[in-house]
Amino acid sequence: MRGGESAIATTRSFGDLFDDPRLKDSISRLPGTIKLKPGQRAPKKLNVPVKSLRKVLPDVTRLVADLPKGSLPRVVWTDGFSELLVHTDSVRLTVTTGLIRVSVRVQCDQTKSPVVITVPFAVGTEDRVTGLTMSTFNVVEGPAVVVDTWADAITAFCWECILELVRRLAAEVGNDGSGRALIPGSIAAATNRLIIQPMARHNLSTPTGR
Repeated sequence: MRGGESAIATTRSFGDLFDDPRLKDSISRLPGTIKLKPGQRAPKKLNVPVKSLRKVLPDVTRLVADLPKGSLPRVVWTDGFSELLVHTDSVRLTVTTGLIRVSVRVQCDQTKSPVVITVPFAVGTEDRVTGLTMSTFNVVEGPAVVVDTWADAITAFCWECILELVRRLAAEVGNDGSGRALIPGSIAAATNRLIIQPMARHNLSTPTGR
């Protein structure tokens, strides 16, 4: 991702990463006998411990950064004469009730050594569902030499990491009646857990009534 623009590779697969027992136990796959209609929610929500995502997260951040497989987990963003080195494998999630904090290690010539920037996102809770709505602050805390130029790009990167992660988790539940992978309909946060509601895609090609 350069200059704050995103590039999410959606065609790659995690292979057997989701077969990790710590994560597999958190995913209730949709029985083949259930055929969800457009817009219909899966019977069960995913309740995923954050610690079970440690193996998957580096591949998620690599996808968001559009890094080729086998390359170093680093990307350089450019904005005019400014450059920022982003360590994509350093991304970490800290989850409490209604809040997801995403941290990433970055550096530039002026910082001399890497610094950790953390972006908080307010999401729904178990009792207060807000769909996929995520909100954060206009100002990102960190060294001025970094955030004055890169706050928006860092925020966008962290947001896309969350979105791509929950998209992949929802897809692992199964397919809808048309054979398409399920998508996340909502995301919520509890202490050390992500709560995701998988659902079937809406059929946008069907004309609505007049």
